[in-house]
Formats: sequence, C-alpha cells, structure tokens
Amino acid sequence: MDKEESYQRIIKARRILDELGNDCKIIEDVSFFQGDWLLLVDLKNRGKVTSDFPLMTSWYIRISIDYPEGGITFYPAKKGGISKIYPHQSPHTPQNETSLFFASNLCLEQYEPGLKAESNDSNRLYHYVVQALEWIRRASLNELVRDGEAFELVAYPNDNRKKIVFAEQREQFLQWEKLTQNKGFCNIKVGSIEQNQHQKLFYITDFFAGSTSYKKADKRIMSYKWGNYVAGEKSGEQKGVWLRLKNMPKLEPWQAPKTWHDLIILLKESGIDFKKDVMPLLNEIRDGLYHFMVLGFPIPMKFGDVNHEYFWQGISLPKLSNHQSANSYFKGFRKNKVGYEYVDMNNLFSKTNEITWVKSENWSENSLTSRGAITPKIGQLKYLIIGVGALGSTIAELLVRLGVTNIDVIDSDILKMGNLVRHRLLASDIDKAKAIRVHKRLSGSNIHYIGNYFAESLEEFIKRDLSALQEYDVIIETTGDDKLLNVLSNVDLKSLFFSISIGLGAKHLYVYSTSLEKIDEEMFSKKIQPFLKLDSEDFPAESFPRDGIGCWHPLFPARIDHIEILSGIAINILEEDLNKNKNYITVIELGKLGLVKEVMREQVL
Repeated sequence: MDKEESYQRIIKARRILDELGNDCKIIEDVSFFQGDWLLLVDLKNRGKVTSDFPLMTSWYIRISIDYPEGGITFYPAKKGGISKIYPHQSPHTPQNETSLFFASNLCLEQYEPGLKAESNDSNRLYHYVVQALEWIRRASLNELVRDGEAFELVAYPNDNRKKIVFAEQREQFLQWEKLTQNKGFCNIKVGSIEQNQHQKLFYITDFFAGSTSYKKADKRIMSYKWGNYVAGEKSGEQKGVWLRLKNMPKLEPWQAPKTWHDLIILLKESGIDFKKDVMPLLNEIRDGLYHFMVLGFPIPMKFGDVNHEYFWQGISLPKLSNHQSANSYFKGFRKNKVGYEYVDMNNLFSKTNEITWVKSENWSENSLTSRGAITPKIGQLKYLIIGVGALGSTIAELLVRLGVTNIDVIDSDILKMGNLVRHRLLASDIDKAKAIRVHKRLSGSNIHYIGNYFAESLEEFIKRDLSALQEYDVIIETTGDDKLLNVLSNVDLKSLFFSISIGLGAKHLYVYSTSLEKIDEEMFSKKIQPFLKLDSEDFPAESFPRDGIGCWHPLFPARIDHIEILSGIAINILEEDLNKNKNYITVIELGKLGLVKEVMREQVL
C-alpha cells in the first residue's frame, strides 16, 4: 500500500478514537516506525486503581501499514506503562535500552477472537482500543482469567532455537500422583537437525529417581512410549535433570521467574532446597557440556478444575564449573565438590543470573490429535492393511493421522514411476518395496505410530506364521483381489474384516464389513455385480491406459483426487461399522464435482 494512502487511513482511524473521550488520550501522534505506524496513548483504568495499575497507563500501539488489514499490537510504554506481566500478555523479551516500550504485547485476539474477523473494518483500531480498555479493567480487578476458561500457562520467554517435547496424558498424571519422588535425572533423545529446520528437537524418554540413578532400570519411574520416528533418531542422547513442583512456577501476577534467585525461592515452596536437593544432581553433570533441567507441575484443562496432567517446562542450564574452570573463580577454594558449588552459586545461580527458558510442548497422542481424531476406542485397535497401493496407502495414512497408531502393512509390490500419479510415495521411493516405504511415511505422519511392515504377499505371510494374524483386531484388504478373500475366508479367526475397493475410474467405492469366519465372497460379488457392470461399461478394456509400448498390460484407470475422496468416505464407513458393531455391504457412487451418494447400504447378518 502507498505510504501516503496508508497514513490518511491511520489518521482517519485515530480521529475515531476521540469518541472515547478521557478514556483514551493521544500523547504522541502517528509516526512511522520500522515499516509500521506507531501511536502513543494513555488508557484509563476503569477498574481498581492500584500502585501496579494507576488511573492512566501509557501504551504504544503498533499498526500495520496495510491497515485496516494486518496486525495491531499494544505494548506497555517503559515510561508510564505497566511493568508486570498478566494473563493474556506475552513475556518481556530483551530490548535495546533505547527502546520506548516493553515487547510484551496484549493478546487481545485470544482474549476476544472476534477481533480477527474485522480485518476490513475501518473502525478496527477503535475496536482494539475498546478491548484494550476492557483488558486493563479486568487486569486491575484480577479478573483476566475466570473459572471454566481454558487454562493458560505462564508465558515463559524461550530460546526459539530449541524445543523440548514430552508426552503427558491423564494416564501419566495418575502415575505421578502415586509417586513421592520429586527429583532425579531424565533421558533426553536428541532429534536430528536438517537444513532450514527452525528448531532442534529434544525428546524426553525416561525419568529416573535419585541423584545417582541415570539409566538404572530399577530407578526408572516413568517412560514415554514414543513411536518409530523417535526410536529411529540417531543423533544421540543427553542427561537432564528433572524437578517436580507442586505448582506452576510464576511470579505474581502471571510472570515467569526471571533470575535463578527467583526460581530458587519458588522451589522452596515445593519443598526443594537448591543446595541440598539440586546441587547433588548438578555435581553428576560437570562434564563441560550444556544440559537441560525440566520442571514438572500439574495443570488443569480449565481454570477452576482439578489438575489433569503434568507440564514439563525446560531450562537450559549454564555450563557448570569443573576441573577445567579458571582458578580465579575459586578464591581460596579447591577444585572439588565444595569449590564447584561455591563457584556456581556465586557466578551462575545468583540474584542477577537470568534463566534461559526453553520452549516446551506436550506432544502426547491426545494433544496431537486434538484438531481432529477418530473415535478413541477405534484408535486403540490393532490393524493389518493388506495392500498399500494408491487406495491402501491413502487409507493407512488417513488412519494414522487420525490417531490410529498400531497399523501393520503388508505388500510384496515394488513402487514404479507410473505409480506416482496417485500414490502417497515419492520419486525417492522408486524401485523400493511399497510396504517398507509406506511404513516409513506412516512413521513420519504420527510420532506415536508403532506399526510394522511385511514386504511379502499375504500367502507368504500366512505360510510363515499363521498365528500372527491373531494379533489383529481388524484386517483391511484393499487390493480388490477375489483370491485374497478366498484365502482369508479359510483362516479360522474371529478378527473383524473389511474389504475396501474402488471400481474402474473410481466411479464406485465398495466396502464389505464382516468377520473373517463369516466372509462370503460369493454373496459379496453378487451384491455389487450390477455396479461393477456399470463401471465396465464406462471403461471398456480397449480404453484402459497402457504400460509403455509393445507388449503391455492394461493399467487401472483412476485419478488421485477421486481416490482421496473415496478413501475418506471409506474411513467414515469403517468407523461407523465398528462403532455400531454391525456388518454391511456399502456402495458409494462418485458423481460430478466430487459429490458422492450412497447407492447401497445393506446389513449383513
């Protein structure tokens, strides 16, 4: 947008603020600032006037040059603004001493989600200021958070180059609550780093209790069940320190401890003495390397509720003193445990030494599928998918991304270049076993996926170990091969069974749900025969695409977008039939614009 045009829009928006009268006073008019506009205002406290929240506080409003689109952020001025951190406010980040404001903006969009919907409203600045006034009022009355609202962690300023991840759910919370230990070592697996990767990942895998407990089996008190992806990381492991607190570590009203002195005081409230309880742990990691400390504390799902899970907030420990440290630090002390502790308490953990917080996230199964997951009881079943071609690989990946973590895949085929037009795999997978490469892709689709692969035919699988089929709750066949139905119908097992296939041109989807002991291939074929006939009429054999020139065999005609649509429908049918615990033959017809309709839904007794 032209700068002059933008300026005129901002001036017009600023004039509308006059309607707020004494609640909003312009202290410094609009000026250009680092590519945006900056406006200094005094906002009135409509709530309780205190020393922390006087009657008027000063704020810098940063407004995008693309106004009314773009961002609008409120920062407390260093002169006349608030200095403490409250809920729905980002943490103070290091600023140049000449900076006019603290870089701790108000999270008004989170506080009032409707603001984002007003991106084209010329009165948008006015609406933001009104909401900022309400934020100030509620903050002064200690009403920014209310019972029943989603719980919000203290905003710990973090090192964006690193991220510590853990996997805590209700199950782990109940285990923690039974334990009395509150300190020890943890094992942290280092994630591999690739070019242009924003953050380096560190996975907590195990907790050990005590000061000499690292990797001792009898001292392990908690482990996370990560999937194949984390298990396959080869970048090494680190020894970390864990402390379990009674409450979330914070300074009032809602601020992360800034210095080690602040944290040491808070640890005492949880019965942890830094010198007595933490130093013995630190003495075990004086190896000249950097290590992590993680602080665990219980949190609820919503404010006012009982605690539901533990959160582990990471800290990057400073490099501890050791035998290689400069003699000048010791001032009469020897280079032994007493001397090391003296040096560290005075030089690393003093009143002025700031904490380096590390971004931490809960990557539990529930957390990662909170945006959309399959029915939990279905997600907990163990599956075998026979055939991971275009249809089978798509169904497998959809299930894994929906939260099904235990799926084995079986296929003896090799990926060919022509497969790429509708397969989930890539050019780097050409001439490699589909089962192996699909398994790798599934492992990367959900870090809790623990499935296996078998690069062989079903007949070879059964011949090698027929009893292995007993492990599976659900067997899904996606090849459309009648021979496989005959093979499976002769297996004396009660596993649930689904045959999922598509017709020529992906005009129809065929789903047959039953149990292995009741497979009736003849009945199924008879039921869907009319639709198969329609498919063949639309795609006569001579119209099939050919595999090269000369001696050739016909290729199955179907577009990837149609396979994707029908795969999603198949997942819904599978979920419905499993939830109902009933068997059906279902036929779905794909029409124009990707619209589908049910043309058969017949229960099988």
